[in-house]
Amino acid sequence: MTDRSYVHALAAARMITATPAARGIPVWRERGLVTADLLLKLFIARVQQFSRPLVIEHPFLLSVQPYQRVFGNYANSYTAKVPGLDRKWVLRPDNLHINAAQLAGSKGTCPIIATGGLLRTLRGGGAEMFRDRHIWPAIQANHLVDRADATSALSHWRQAVEETITSAGLPTVTVEPAVESSYGRRCLLVVSCLPSGRPTVLATLYVLSDMYRRRLRLAADLIDVGFTGKIVAVAAMHHRDSRGLALPSALAPIQLGIVTTSHRQHIAEAWAERLKTSRIRGQILTVHDSTSARWRAERRMHREATPLVVSTATDVLVRRLPVNRVPIPPSSELWQLAAKELAAHDRRLADLSVRCFERGLRDTALLRHICAACAPTARPAVFGWAEPGDVGACSSCGKTGRKALLSETERFY
Repeated sequence: MTDRSYVHALAAARMITATPAARGIPVWRERGLVTADLLLKLFIARVQQFSRPLVIEHPFLLSVQPYQRVFGNYANSYTAKVPGLDRKWVLRPDNLHINAAQLAGSKGTCPIIATGGLLRTLRGGGAEMFRDRHIWPAIQANHLVDRADATSALSHWRQAVEETITSAGLPTVTVEPAVESSYGRRCLLVVSCLPSGRPTVLATLYVLSDMYRRRLRLAADLIDVGFTGKIVAVAAMHHRDSRGLALPSALAPIQLGIVTTSHRQHIAEAWAERLKTSRIRGQILTVHDSTSARWRAERRMHREATPLVVSTATDVLVRRLPVNRVPIPPSSELWQLAAKELAAHDRRLADLSVRCFERGLRDTALLRHICAACAPTARPAVFGWAEPGDVGACSSCGKTGRKALLSETERFY
């Protein structure tokens, strides 16, 4: 992947720095931190529909022995001796083993959602927020369940992840890989696409294999769920216009920008206060009373990923994708109008990314029904089977088959 325009759009929106401070370490700015926090809150809210998770962040330094007991001598993590401390440490590794230890100690009464970052060695080229030396945000959830409940619990987690990614204006299909993983007794991958239509994995879900369960010294099954800031990166790839980044309202730090002048400041403040009670994130930008000043302010807010802008000077609302202006009805409640317009904005973004998805997967027959007899000879090869199961006529012979995702590559990230 060579196109870095999404990085430029994120930098222009003041979400990350234009140039990483070190190779493979994107630096997130205030607005990016807000978006990452919103992404986490979306996920937590969906998990709370079926459980009561504990949200934690682990220390930067962890003892190397418990880590290596589970993962062995993985070459993708950093270990070091720290002056003044008498043992070896691993630096921000996977959260699995420490989550599992905490769950076992509390007898698994609730799942754990670990946040923060993960530190990795980086071989070869990396794409910002796709494959980094410092992966942030990295959200990893673990849930201790009885074996009889593992399938239904995994389904709940799958729905929570899918709904979180959908809130970012991205389509998904979840597949169970045709080739078994040594890591999981059962594995699900939540797949979306790049603007080109190329599939890409945005989240992983596992019921851990018995090998790892024994290494973790667990009697019950452990579900492992993970996703990263790559969701924000893929959203930035899809959701842009001539003015820059156009995030869906769920992830936009500012949902409604209010451009005003000094003599109409009181109107803007009244609007902003009403929006606050409606839980719509608003911001006021006061400028000189001139067309050019208002125009620059509008473009700045759009460049910083704001979905909607209103002007107190001209009483118009500016939409995006495409950019167009509509008058604000004199009798309208701004918060009601904003809520309606934000929902329409989200639908426009979702429709655009769905078209990419359909063009890349369905129209090219990479996502189609195939029967068990035709699967071994399918070209491209079957990468995974859709979950939940979806049956239909096999595209090759017409017999009953399952929906499958086909791919030339064994793994795509």
